[in-house]
Amino acid sequence: MTKLNLYLGCHGNADKDGFIYCSSNNNLLLDLSTVPAEKQQKLMNFLDSAADLFSGPVENYNKAFNVINFLHRDFGIFSSDKILKIQKFFQMHKECGIYLVLIPEKK
Repeated sequence: MTKLNLYLGCHGNADKDGFIYCSSNNNLLLDLSTVPAEKQQKLMNFLDSAADLFSGPVENYNKAFNVINFLHRDFGIFSSDKILKIQKFFQMHKECGIYLVLIPEKK
């Protein structure tokens, strides 16, 4: 099975005059292979059916936020410290356009 990583990123933000507020970035949130075996199938089903991440990135701010909250609340994937960092990222980059994406690990 291909190793997959979940990333949270933003598209960047610049005004009409070219002043750049954010040049775009992304953060590795989760290496899916580190999820305990007993949770992996349920997690994959969620990421596929509810989050639809196997069809492409989630670029809707509210949907991405809800996916993160579900992963934290129902799967216990993120520590309290990490969830605070993720929430801060959402706040800081809302105007950039947020996305969640699954990317195969490079070998």
